[in-house]
Amino acid sequence: MNHRNQIVLGCGVLGRAVARQLLERGGRPRVLSRRGTPVPGAESAACDAADGAALAAHLDGPATLFICAAPPYWRWTEEFPKLVAGIEAACRGRDVRIVLADNFYACGSAATALTEHSPANPCSHKGEVRQLVANRLMALHGVGDTRTCVVRAADFFGPGVEQSCCGEAVVKAVVGGKPAYLLGRPEVPHAVTYIDDFARALCTIADDESAFGQTWHAPVHNLAGTGALVEALARQAGKPAAIKPVGPLMMTLIGLFSPAMRELKEMRYLFENPFVVSSAATESRFGLSPTPLEEAVGRTLAATKG
Repeated sequence: MNHRNQIVLGCGVLGRAVARQLLERGGRPRVLSRRGTPVPGAESAACDAADGAALAAHLDGPATLFICAAPPYWRWTEEFPKLVAGIEAACRGRDVRIVLADNFYACGSAATALTEHSPANPCSHKGEVRQLVANRLMALHGVGDTRTCVVRAADFFGPGVEQSCCGEAVVKAVVGGKPAYLLGRPEVPHAVTYIDDFARALCTIADDESAFGQTWHAPVHNLAGTGALVEALARQAGKPAAIKPVGPLMMTLIGLFSPAMRELKEMRYLFENPFVVSSAATESRFGLSPTPLEEAVGRTLAATKG
């Protein structure tokens, strides 16, 4: 990978994690964001990727483009197509390896574990948007020297994770000995991905030319439920595991004041039904495995306390 320019699009928690992973591997990543937010150890630059010409200016040689950017939930319909159009204009036919960081929204609700070969079957508007993004970028694969792969992850947890069902608000509640508010049914099986495992998977897969043209799954923990993660956090923090489920009515009330919660209403199925993922094929192919849960929980608590 090191002979290629390493471009990370987005400086949120995932973009920063990917940059750290590349730096640990001896890379020299350039992180692009609208504001050019500095990322320790990496080169940073301001770039609106919806502007294809602006993005193309950073792709003037063989490059690997990690797409870790996403608009706010409530602007997906308007902004994701513009972002994809900019990426298409910048990358089409160039010697660019596109690595799309994705989730499972496009897979919809499944009765069995989702595998790398599970077809798209969205049952939400956001799932349809995610399907559009993946399809259009995968359509670039094989156009000239452009290559594309998709790497999916389940709900994030870990240091710096904020916008997630098991993010900072839940961790801080546990550390403070307060109830953790969890969406849906905390006792229903639910897959989660440790943020550094996702970054590691993206970088490892990007380094294998034969991995492109396919969809992969970052290593996951299939928990007995989101409540199991709260229990693991509480156990290490030496606090009681107090959980308060957030049902449809509470989501509606919170949504009156929170655009993000309002948009989450259509995703309730993920938290009320089993959400199980298999990452076995990816783990076997690339020698990856999830960070042991207790270790990941310990790092998350240390970052929150620290």
